[in-house]
Amino acid sequence: GCGDDVVPEMAYIHATQKLQDVARKLMYGEPCSSVPLWRRSQDDKPKPDAEAVGVKKPDLPSPNA
Repeated sequence: GCGDDVVPEMAYIHATQKLQDVARKLMYGEPCSSVPLWRRSQDDKPKPDAEAVGVKKPDLPSPNA
């Protein structure tokens, strides 16, 4: 990047471990040239610790109406 600050290697490892609990994939870099770091297998679903709060499902008409 553009900064001169050094980020400890363990910070990246810790962030990766935390994100693997909820992410489908982890990528590094800019969108035009990103590099895949990790991808969840197709049959393994993420297990979130919490449910969405304050989310109301829309009241849609049934398909047969």
